[in-house]
Amino acid sequence: MTSRKGKYLGYVVLHTHWDRAWYQPFEQFRLRLVDLLDDVIRIFKTNKRFQHFTLDGHSVLLEDYLEIRPQREAALRKLVSSGKLQVGPFYILPDEYLVSGEALIRNLIVGHRVAERFGQAMPVGYVPDSFGHVSQLPQILNGFGIDTFIFTRGMGDEGEQLGSEFWWVGPDGKSRVLAVHQIHGYGNAFALGVPYKRPDFYPVDRALAFKQVEELMPVLKRYAHTRHVLLNDGMDHEHPQQEIPEIIDYVNRRARDYCLRQSTFQEYLSSLKRAKPRLGSFCGELHGGRYHIILSGVYSSRMHLKQANERTQSLLEKYVEPLWSFAALRGASYPRQELLYAWKTLLKNHPHDDICGCSIDEVHRDMVNRFDRVEQVGSWQLKHATQELLCRIKTKDEECGIPLVIFNPLNWERRALIKARVIVPHKMFRGRGCSVVDYQGAPIAATVRRGTVFRNPALWGEREMQELDVELLTPMLQSCGYCTVYVVPGLRKPEAQKEELRPIRSGMENAFYRIRVHSDGTVTIIDKETGLRLNRVHWFEDCADRGDEYDFSPVAKDVAITTKGTKADVQIGMQTPYCLSYVVRHELAVPRELTSDRSKRARTRVRIPITTEVILYPGIKRVDFRTTVDNRARDHRLRVVFDTPIKTSKVDVESSFDVITRQIALPAARGWAQSPMPTHHQGRFASLSDGKLGVTFINKGLPEYEVRKHAQGIRFHQTLFRSIGWLSRGDLLTRSDNAGPMVPTPEAQLMGVHTFEFALTTHRGAWHKANSHLAAYEHNLPPVTTCYEHQFRNLKGRTHLPETLSFLRVEPYYVMVSALKQAEKSDNLIVRCYNPKSHSQWVRLTFSQGLSKVYLVRLDEHRLKQLKLLDKRTVGLRIGKKQILTIECVF
Repeated sequence: MTSRKGKYLGYVVLHTHWDRAWYQPFEQFRLRLVDLLDDVIRIFKTNKRFQHFTLDGHSVLLEDYLEIRPQREAALRKLVSSGKLQVGPFYILPDEYLVSGEALIRNLIVGHRVAERFGQAMPVGYVPDSFGHVSQLPQILNGFGIDTFIFTRGMGDEGEQLGSEFWWVGPDGKSRVLAVHQIHGYGNAFALGVPYKRPDFYPVDRALAFKQVEELMPVLKRYAHTRHVLLNDGMDHEHPQQEIPEIIDYVNRRARDYCLRQSTFQEYLSSLKRAKPRLGSFCGELHGGRYHIILSGVYSSRMHLKQANERTQSLLEKYVEPLWSFAALRGASYPRQELLYAWKTLLKNHPHDDICGCSIDEVHRDMVNRFDRVEQVGSWQLKHATQELLCRIKTKDEECGIPLVIFNPLNWERRALIKARVIVPHKMFRGRGCSVVDYQGAPIAATVRRGTVFRNPALWGEREMQELDVELLTPMLQSCGYCTVYVVPGLRKPEAQKEELRPIRSGMENAFYRIRVHSDGTVTIIDKETGLRLNRVHWFEDCADRGDEYDFSPVAKDVAITTKGTKADVQIGMQTPYCLSYVVRHELAVPRELTSDRSKRARTRVRIPITTEVILYPGIKRVDFRTTVDNRARDHRLRVVFDTPIKTSKVDVESSFDVITRQIALPAARGWAQSPMPTHHQGRFASLSDGKLGVTFINKGLPEYEVRKHAQGIRFHQTLFRSIGWLSRGDLLTRSDNAGPMVPTPEAQLMGVHTFEFALTTHRGAWHKANSHLAAYEHNLPPVTTCYEHQFRNLKGRTHLPETLSFLRVEPYYVMVSALKQAEKSDNLIVRCYNPKSHSQWVRLTFSQGLSKVYLVRLDEHRLKQLKLLDKRTVGLRIGKKQILTIECVF
């Protein structure tokens, strides 16, 4: 592609690609890492011509190593600070799709912190092996002062026009990185001169090295826009090739139109920039498989890990950090080190071989343990934060009722069904009914169930206490705020209101929907506002899966087994003024497993119990589904299916800090390394619209969907799980070769009981007109409740907060807040928000207390400029289309 004259310069970068865990468990790979870094330190000490080594793109490896070799810290500091050993900028190399956008930012924050402790972070967005790249990565990297990006997977046919270097532009239209596509892989020059690329068995043959470079250079030149080309001498878990100085000398003496030099990614990219080539641009996600397999089946492998990640990410991002931030503004001590520990533990589950669910069983058992530890830390910190706030709220005296404080983590007003356990003095409620009132004393419709009467002298003295289980539809909750209700003795009848929620024949309805549940368990949903009818939706589809942890693969001539038209057990479930539900039970008879030759499903069948609760609330335009499956079969995929009358050629899907549009029709993909799959990744929702009407499908930690055209419109498939028994296999119909070692993974069959939560909402127009993305966040992020806990009786704070308060109000409300946390290097408040829509917007942020100064900062919290205040509590600024904005607030 280049027309430049003169010799080509080949930049030989020695590196290793290091998976912390994969086909071996973490501790075994760690011992290999110790051997590697021992070897690196030795080589640098004994071979003065050996100049640089890149320790992949993550800095956690330094911590892993020093837990075994603490005496080597000074040696590592010397190598990193001198630039000889390149580390970072990430803490771990993540899968970008299966973690939140906020987790990607924290990954870079922690990665820089660790690397800078040793000297410096590599200022290159080096992500060699992730299974595709999200659209907002250019803006995220720019937020850390990084303007370059080196990657391997993700290009489609556009790669032929773009070449190996191009500008990758973020969806905001302003952020961009100089992207280098490693078309021939991140090991295109691995083990130069070594027969069969086996350095553990064969010595270096310099003549062979020259021959290999001679064969590689024309391939690199074909796609290059300049005379600078990148040669990567490294591979998975491999030691540095210490003979490289002599190999380069040998090659350079014989090469005619090029020369090689030992280098770094940064030096290579600096040379590219200085050359000022005219490059093409690309905007959007990178998820094509023309040059390298993309492995999109990982979105449904080991689904319980994806669900656990959704829970723990949300716990830290949406609950613990915001509530501690608000408590800290009122005098509490922010648990900085505790939260750093929780984030580091969570991030260690985000490498692509971990969160993707494509490793051996031992690796994923370790992940479950980490998720448990994050939940333990997070739930305790959440309880502590809410108690810190509760002790600062001026609640009524106990004789007026027992306070229950309800916190809303979202930046808009909403109502929600909540369930809480309240401890009350037994004497106060003995022999009397119980009611719930708001902070002004007005009764609220609620159900209160009495529980155990007990004594606990250590916590409550000699008083008898009683547990009460409280269930209610909340009053309107303020944005990023709370309200207080009281559990009081005696029966108090709420003021009669128009009946919004009621059962009807074979169904139920509220102000928005009329729902009929059919005898086969399918559901007809009629939108009373728009007339949109979803006819006989919600049926289950089971098919064979002869794939592996990386990819689904069908069985030839397999016929899917469905619940549609079969007899279901349909019963009325909950029936209260604030919740109606139907319970649908199926027993789906499916083959037990594949036959031994994997050519078809076995004749022996087992019954898989599937129980779904279909739930409707008053005043909330959303239909919820909670499905529990007792999986008793192997080698299969289970999905829930919704037919819609929507006729469209595209689907809008949430991604990190973005909502992207995908075409439903797959590209022709001739000659690709892996043909496109019809299943794709989704964040919390995917939405269909014909411009007049729309349906948004919501999920909680279920990141795989498929949309297909059918006679009446579009059919939406939500994957619940895949049962597979192999890490990788080479006999798939959807991939031409192995993606890893062929190792059995029996625990990936996911035998046993699993619960899945999903929902839908209907609307006029597309998602961005109806703001249906808010319904997804309301479904996934319920309010959190707290009442007085005696174990926190020593907490002290000035009781000055009112009984209801909004800590932060954002206008317009559809601009999303992704972070409320304390700054990394001060006690100031960091607020991050993003605009998911394709037009700019003036945004106002109003706080509950006075501001001193507000700064616009990068994602790494480097200050850019001071912002003007609109008044003492409000700051306003323009947020561009698809833009991520971060501000630092000084109170």
